[in-house]
Amino acid sequence: MKGFLLILFLLLSYQAFACSCFGPNNFTEELKANQIIFKGKVIKVIKQPEALKQTAFFFSYTVIKVEHWYQNDLQVDTLLYGNGSTSACQTNIEGYPIGTELILKTTLEKNLTSYNSSIYEKENNPDNAIDLQSILPNYPIVEYHVCDPGILEVKDNKVIGNITKQKKNFKPQQIKFCRFNRIMRRKMYYLK
Repeated sequence: MKGFLLILFLLLSYQAFACSCFGPNNFTEELKANQIIFKGKVIKVIKQPEALKQTAFFFSYTVIKVEHWYQNDLQVDTLLYGNGSTSACQTNIEGYPIGTELILKTTLEKNLTSYNSSIYEKENNPDNAIDLQSILPNYPIVEYHVCDPGILEVKDNKVIGNITKQKKNFKPQQIKFCRFNRIMRRKMYYLK
């Protein structure tokens, strides 16, 4: 009986840390007015300093040059995408090669740099504290969660990924970029 209870406890505690999803199955299914949607190009990846890895929200940051805003233009031409852990329900685009064009659905991370810096300063070594703001460029930081498909790749003037609802075929769709733009304009109209 003790063994059964131990196994049950371990299974339940494991589930407590796992990310469970009950969200949309494609990029355009549930667009929300507060989402930041844009097309951009991967410029470089900035690794999180070792001293902050224990307290950081993200493992690294991908620098993205914005080429086109679909929704909620932040009036900047460059953003940082926070690469998190899928077990913590965060997406990670760190593996995309430099130069890759992506269409991203994101949300703005407002308190990240001050939170990471203050945790490290207070809990570890205040004399050798690392200020993330001095390491990261002064760009807005965006992120997204894994339960809602928020990453599409652009190759050869085609958008690739789970874009719209599919009947039976679960392979990534490939549609021309101009058609994707029409779909997004129609979706944005109904959000207003």
